[in-house]
Amino acid sequence: MTRDVTPLCSEDPDRAEEEVVKLGQKLNTIRNDILDEWKYTFLKLHNGERSPDDDDDDAAPPKKKVRSFIPSSHLLKKVVSRHEIAKKIINVKAHLDEILEEANKYGFKIYEPTTYPLPEFGRVQSTSFINTEDVQGRGRDVDTLVDKLMGNGGSQEESGIQTAIAKGILGSIEKGSSQGADQLDELIKRVRERIKGNKFLLVLDDVWTEESLDGKFLRNCLGCGGAGSKILVTTRSERVAKTMGKSEIFRPGLLSDDDCWLILCCTTDLERNEVEIFVDVGKKIGKKCSGLPLAATTLGGILCFKKSLGEWENVLNDKIWEMKKAEDEIFRPLLMSYKELSPMQKQCFSYCAAFPKDYRIKVESLIGKWMALGYLGSNSDDMELKGKECFDVLAMRSLIQDFNMINSGREEAGGVEVAVEMNKSKRSQACDPSQVSNVDEFCTLYCDEDSPPNLCNRVVRLRVLSLARCGLEGVTREMDKLIHLRWLDLSGNKLSTKDLKFIFQLYFLQTLNLSGCSLEEIPNEIENRLKELPSEIGNLKQLRHLDLDDNDDLKELPSEIGKLSFLKTIILPDRATIQIPEALGQLTGLRKLMGFKGGSGWSKLGLLKNLNQLAGFVRLRIRLDGMDLKGIVEDSREANFSNKKYIESLELEFEDEMGEEGSSRMDVIDALKPHPNLRMLYIWSYKGSKLPLWIVWPANQLRKELIFANCEKWKEWEDITTEEEESSAFQVMPYLTTLEIAYCRGGLTALPHRLLRKARSLEILNIHKSFGLQCYKNKEGTNWKSISLNNPRLQIQD
Repeated sequence: MTRDVTPLCSEDPDRAEEEVVKLGQKLNTIRNDILDEWKYTFLKLHNGERSPDDDDDDAAPPKKKVRSFIPSSHLLKKVVSRHEIAKKIINVKAHLDEILEEANKYGFKIYEPTTYPLPEFGRVQSTSFINTEDVQGRGRDVDTLVDKLMGNGGSQEESGIQTAIAKGILGSIEKGSSQGADQLDELIKRVRERIKGNKFLLVLDDVWTEESLDGKFLRNCLGCGGAGSKILVTTRSERVAKTMGKSEIFRPGLLSDDDCWLILCCTTDLERNEVEIFVDVGKKIGKKCSGLPLAATTLGGILCFKKSLGEWENVLNDKIWEMKKAEDEIFRPLLMSYKELSPMQKQCFSYCAAFPKDYRIKVESLIGKWMALGYLGSNSDDMELKGKECFDVLAMRSLIQDFNMINSGREEAGGVEVAVEMNKSKRSQACDPSQVSNVDEFCTLYCDEDSPPNLCNRVVRLRVLSLARCGLEGVTREMDKLIHLRWLDLSGNKLSTKDLKFIFQLYFLQTLNLSGCSLEEIPNEIENRLKELPSEIGNLKQLRHLDLDDNDDLKELPSEIGKLSFLKTIILPDRATIQIPEALGQLTGLRKLMGFKGGSGWSKLGLLKNLNQLAGFVRLRIRLDGMDLKGIVEDSREANFSNKKYIESLELEFEDEMGEEGSSRMDVIDALKPHPNLRMLYIWSYKGSKLPLWIVWPANQLRKELIFANCEKWKEWEDITTEEEESSAFQVMPYLTTLEIAYCRGGLTALPHRLLRKARSLEILNIHKSFGLQCYKNKEGTNWKSISLNNPRLQIQD
């Protein structure tokens, strides 16, 4: 340690700061390890020393208690455990004393954290003069943006920024300069005089940080312009865009590989006869750009000076991201983004180096790992929210790619996928026995079928462990040494009841993935599928995420599930019918529940009554058989979905065995009326002839999608009245963008024209295999003209 202190401090303050942060993290980990061991010992003694191996139905009955003067083994173990913990605390204290001695030796002093000045990047100002022939792959984006533009629809530092913006505006609209007008109020007066009543388009190009822009200031300053005036801001940060307030954000997608190749052609000034020579290798280089225009432009600048095919092939085979020019041009804005992060956000971002380049991971999984490593604080109630905020910041600053946002903007039930483009992969190294020391930095290990058998003995400090699809047929006794584990993935392996009892002794687990585990009992060498989880799951008091998907023979959850007060997510098998205990209703902090089934012969929907923190996507499967329809209606009403304001997407799927006489189906769906905050609603296999009234309820502000599928008996969709259509005070689904009707073959022949004309944000009408509505696909027909009368942007899809 002493060898690196002097050069670090004298030559590279940034690296010195980084090393100090790493040292602090290491000491924090050591402290947490000791606390874990202390708490683990206490919990193990509190829960009893009985091992899963000791389970024996034929065990002898307990002997009669006899007073003894000899200390019990339980007491001896407690004394030994405390002695071992005390020794470790003494060792840590000695380590801290050694660090303090070295600090004094080299004259280190403790100061408040400081921020080194950001390097000046020498940004090039953009202009409005460009060669449009050099713009490739953005034709559709340009059309969309033009359509949106043509449609209807502080401190002293802040004062300086506003003055600069006002000067720039004034300099653009006046032939003379803005010199002599340094006071903000005077500048604003002159700007307002020039634009008053005039329609304008103001473009603020390449805005880097939200501190550079004040949307409220701009609206106040320019609000006197003519009707239809627009402000267009281009930025790499979504946070900047959101400072404009009520604005529409347009996200250009990634370019195709062919478009990247066209950019290379433009920036390298290839002659037409040269294109054929370089086309094969050039398209391969274009593919390496991963759809990023900046990467294609930068590589084109590099290739500009390389005139032979061999030189192009060298670029193709080289580590292009390590080239000096590529590093300067591409990573400069990323470095700026990184410097603006908080220490917690930097720590979370740095952890992404544990993944291979272009690795895709679900956001929930990434946040779970951040929690496991202690990056998001202690075991508080809002760690997932902190993690989501951190992820949003990283995505907004373009440090990670949110593929859900890029590809469709539609949030799927399983979560959002992100691609992490970071340093050299540590995944394969971590599984190599000779490289196990690499797990020290991230306390993370991913294993596969080739993992060494005694791995647990060498990595006892792990916080994150993935053994997914490793071909395991049980877990070893060494697993109980991994007492620091917070995140464990055992999906895709064969596990027995005894295995689960071992796992349920890892008391600090926060995330446990048992999906697709073929959970088994093997008494007397006869394989039987496990019907329920062991009651020992109640030991996992800190568990927050439990995944049981794809265990189709699981029949019920133990009542001990109610002891897991920190639980936020439960994913149940989608194809299994599981009896849910009433204790689930005690988990009032639960935010995600997947695979819940209620109704006739299934779990009570009323169990969800107090689960008002449920958020995001919720899917309910409801069984109707006509035996106790009135009870199901009351049970549905007791679920109290109108109070669950955090649910954004609701999917109602019916398993209906009632027959034609079931006339009260609408009473069930009517009792499930959601909170008006809902963004997306999906209704599957509903066999009623009419829709519930709350679908067209004025308070229903569906903001994205409304989908009906396989509603075979649906015959009528009640329209609003003429008076309601003409009333400006009556609003119904004003933000709905997509309406989809698929496989609804029961006789629905007309859509509610007046209602759809009120839904003026509607952009997509998708009619698929619903034969009674085929007339709407004729854009020359009266039906299509009627519903698109007030909405020229509406498109029909199949």
